[in-house]
Amino acid sequence: MIPLEWLNGVIRERDGMRRLLDEEGSICGAAHRLAKAKCMTQEHWTPVPTRREVRAAARMIAQRVPGTVVPTTELLVADCEALGLDVM
Repeated sequence: MIPLEWLNGVIRERDGMRRLLDEEGSICGAAHRLAKAKCMTQEHWTPVPTRREVRAAARMIAQRVPGTVVPTTELLVADCEALGLDVM
């Protein structure tokens, strides 16, 4: 699926963020996937999100999924690396 279409679906669906979190199994994986999709919709895109973008995505998910805790940036990045997900 095209990143913009996927991103719009996740954002517009009432339970889109919860579904994303459930699919990825962790806030880290979900935030990385969301941040990467957002990155790939930019004019000068990159497939690797920055630490700041992953943190912002985690916050966006937490705002839409009650009870979701956003870890520190350092923990998010460490968890991404442990999952083999690249972060700048």
